[in-house]
Amino acid sequence: MPLVLGNPWGLLALLAIPVIILLHFLQQETRRTPVTTLFLLEKLAPTSTGGRRFEQLRNSLPLWLQILAALIIAWLLSDPRWILPSSLQRVVVVVDSSASMSAFRDGLDTKLRPQLEAIEQNAARHEWILMETRDGGSRLYSGARLGDLFAALEEWQPRVGQHDFAPAWRVAQSMTNVHGAVIFVTDTPPEPMPGGVELLAIGETANNAGLAGFRIREEADGPQWEALVKNYGAEDTRREFQIIVEGQPLRTETLELPAGETQVVRGPFPEEADRIELVLEGDAFSLDDRLPIVRPKTKKLSLSVSIPGDAERLNRVLRRLSSSLPDVVPVTGGNPNADLHLIAFNPLLSSAPDEPGLVFLHDTTEPEGYLNGLIAAEDLPLNESLNWQPLIIQEGLKITLGERDEVLLWQGERPLIFLRRVENGEQMVFNFDVTKSNLAKLPSFVILANRFMQQQRDRKVAPERRNVDTAQLVAVTTKPEEELRLLTGPEDEAAPQAVGPQFTAPEDPGFFELRQGEETLLAAAAQFSDGREASLSGTGSADTVGEAVQKLAMENSETDPFRSLWIAGILGILIWNWAHLGRRRAA
Repeated sequence: MPLVLGNPWGLLALLAIPVIILLHFLQQETRRTPVTTLFLLEKLAPTSTGGRRFEQLRNSLPLWLQILAALIIAWLLSDPRWILPSSLQRVVVVVDSSASMSAFRDGLDTKLRPQLEAIEQNAARHEWILMETRDGGSRLYSGARLGDLFAALEEWQPRVGQHDFAPAWRVAQSMTNVHGAVIFVTDTPPEPMPGGVELLAIGETANNAGLAGFRIREEADGPQWEALVKNYGAEDTRREFQIIVEGQPLRTETLELPAGETQVVRGPFPEEADRIELVLEGDAFSLDDRLPIVRPKTKKLSLSVSIPGDAERLNRVLRRLSSSLPDVVPVTGGNPNADLHLIAFNPLLSSAPDEPGLVFLHDTTEPEGYLNGLIAAEDLPLNESLNWQPLIIQEGLKITLGERDEVLLWQGERPLIFLRRVENGEQMVFNFDVTKSNLAKLPSFVILANRFMQQQRDRKVAPERRNVDTAQLVAVTTKPEEELRLLTGPEDEAAPQAVGPQFTAPEDPGFFELRQGEETLLAAAAQFSDGREASLSGTGSADTVGEAVQKLAMENSETDPFRSLWIAGILGILIWNWAHLGRRRAA
């Protein structure tokens, strides 16, 4: 059976052996005994002539018995234990998925492997489980081979922002049996640690400087970019900064970054360039050393305005509204191919329109007074944070509400604004004459119209360019009949990955495209933007795994069955040695 030591410090008792040998080098001072004649003495070799001093070590039974006693005492103090053949231990290793762990990724194997190899000696059979804290405890490996665990760990990449570790801890603790352990590996020791979870913190004090954010401004002479470069460390640093366009450096400069401060770098987008990459000289934390940027391009909406000639006041209101809508391309009124329409509808003169867009009731009758009743907004995303209480409306015609219509705003029992599904899209219907109200003066009106337009823009299938965060959930409107392919690198270097209309952006900074057939629906750049993870000031080291090693050794083993015999042997040696010394003194 394999042997483990419950108290390795007991081996220090072996230091008694050189002390015993040293004592046996020392000889006792000779005693003088007067005699009457010399011929009665046998010729003996003198053993000592000068008292207690170093002499030649002589082989003797007391020497070996005393050494044997020291060995037995060291054996007993080290608490030898024999591993049970039936022992099984389950060890769950939970690694912190936070992005800051990537700065210490290279040293993870060398610090974790000795700990797990020590635990491996404590049972006859093992079950190893490797988890990460992402998604409340995502499993990376489960099996009986420690080498396979480290192979899985080699493929693992920490990329998550700050998150709660507790769900992963609870899952890990639920997996361990009585003879098992949970080890949490991180770079920042959390406080407090839950009971039953051992800590291995591998962080070290490190300085980091990185690109912390950006914005794009449209100027008269073209788009301009601005980026923040921050030194998160406690020491001043100097870094080389480059602007890369189509793989070639456009500009290179050296930045002087004082400790804890932020600098702004800026420049124009090169002509006819849709994307650039800002690169900072690398350090241990590499995720914020690259900042890819694409020039945003939203999907344009074609807008047709259909207003009858007798609705001059309504025409002015809708023209002002259309001028406030971003990324809208006006088209000839009544164009059936337009994405959206602004329509004036008189229920007395025509049937309800079926074009998608904003429908405004055109009331040619004389008002009969003002509507009474409380104004109530439905709890829908389009209504979020909008204040409709100042709205004043005159009595007049109304459009009959359909069974499938969804009301956004009520006054009493009258629906004022509602959504209606039509064959080619959706309408937002204003069920009162806006020229006989103060609607055009309310900010909520413009905000609601813009939100509706944005919803329709999101539903349109058309190319666009976006800047997103790494690992962000991205939604794209696509054609239903063709496969979507995500391309994260040059076509000759990376194979496209099949994805759905909702997918997760790459976890590493870089450019990517979403293609359907031959059309590129989305050209985007993924940027790392979590400054909390980029700051390494709180990292540190700690180790409580040794306690788990000892606990498992005790749980999976039994004590030496000959312990009482060893103790009896020590007593026998002490008694014999005492008796032997007594006889020598008597002689």
